[in-house]
Amino acid sequence: MIVPTALVVDDTGDIRFLMKVLLAHSGLEVQEAENGDEALAALADGVRPDIVVLDLQMPERDGWETLTSLRALDGTTGIAVVVCSVKAGASDVRRAWELGCDGYIKKPFSNTTFVDEIRAVVARTSDERRTVRAQRLLEARALEAV
Repeated sequence: MIVPTALVVDDTGDIRFLMKVLLAHSGLEVQEAENGDEALAALADGVRPDIVVLDLQMPERDGWETLTSLRALDGTTGIAVVVCSVKAGASDVRRAWELGCDGYIKKPFSNTTFVDEIRAVVARTSDERRTVRAQRLLEARALEAV
């Protein structure tokens, strides 16, 4: 049995620890990065998680830049990305979907919501993720227009 892997990218150690515990308890192998530069360096070195859980507000390289760079990096197009952030305004959510996220979790989150969303995204095929991304982008644009 292949164990799915996650890369948790968040500058707050307590949040990384909580996510790591929740994901490990739900059966994922977890690696951590303290910021976008650290995450991109790991990916450039060949680390290939099934999913990246990405905070948006980080020093150095923020989540927006990290997501953009991750989507442009060779060999990373199949990696799912779930944004997990306090930035949850309509324009933030729309922008994340436009940049290629596959899920969006608003902080603070319940443990159940977090684990359920990560499991759902990991279980989707690349085609299913593209379909969900397109649908959620349309929904985000509609909400922003209201």
